[in-house]
Amino acid sequence: MEKNPLIEEWLRFMQQAKMVKVENLYGDVIESGAVKHVTYNNHYYGEVPQVPEVLCTPQAEALLAKLSQAGIVDNRWQPLGLTGEQKGLLASEVAERLGIRSQWMLFGKLWKEKAETLRSYYNKGMGSSSGTEFLDRMKEALKD
Repeated sequence: MEKNPLIEEWLRFMQQAKMVKVENLYGDVIESGAVKHVTYNNHYYGEVPQVPEVLCTPQAEALLAKLSQAGIVDNRWQPLGLTGEQKGLLASEVAERLGIRSQWMLFGKLWKEKAETLRSYYNKGMGSSSGTEFLDRMKEALKD
């Protein structure tokens, strides 16, 4: 099977962004419904959830660009090296700015977390000094 440089580049990016587990740098990308699956030699390596429509609006895209530039999320709203508490705080902040009422369900599905767990992470983050530091970092990144 001939290696495809575009797939290799995509898999390297996905591996660096920790969006999928990739054990080698060649595979097939199969789009199936709401997720993209990465396989190689019939072995399954991971999936990448599709971004919900509410996170594809111009206002959401502007937030995404700022958060991505700050290294908080990648270009598909996936957190980059964040703790659970930081994910909860991020979900709350983005939801507040975009008027999303079911943030725990939406971001839980996108990040493969239970909604209750994400809400619990948020509560823990609000009561910690590291949570306050992350909120300051996020608000600085989202400044106009």
